[in-house]
Amino acid sequence: MKTRQEDPRAREVQQALGRALGILRRRRGIALRETAARTGVSLSTFHLWERGEVEPSSEHLRDALASLGYDFYDLQDVLESVEIVSEPLQPEMPEEERLVREIVEDFALLLKLRERKEARILDEL
Repeated sequence: MKTRQEDPRAREVQQALGRALGILRRRRGIALRETAARTGVSLSTFHLWERGEVEPSSEHLRDALASLGYDFYDLQDVLESVEIVSEPLQPEMPEEERLVREIVEDFALLLKLRERKEARILDEL
């Protein structure tokens, strides 16, 4: 878990991520406690993620999304729907944030490709 308070834009993104996690959880109608247990973290940790006070690692974020039946594409859709990530990447964006966004996008693509491959294999059976 990382806290990022030194950069106001990073803090804004962290809070947006937390709001998006909360939206996805509520869409499924799953309690905070159950989601935390499914993700393998404490209730207080997941609560801090949703409040945007602590940023989950990419692995924990993936696990949280999977426990809710979502993936990174779904997360990105929620972020865009509330106009958080709708602006294009700008040159003044910190390098770390740009790299994290690229990793998230690449990971989401990898998950989609894997799902398509598995679906194709099942169709062939």
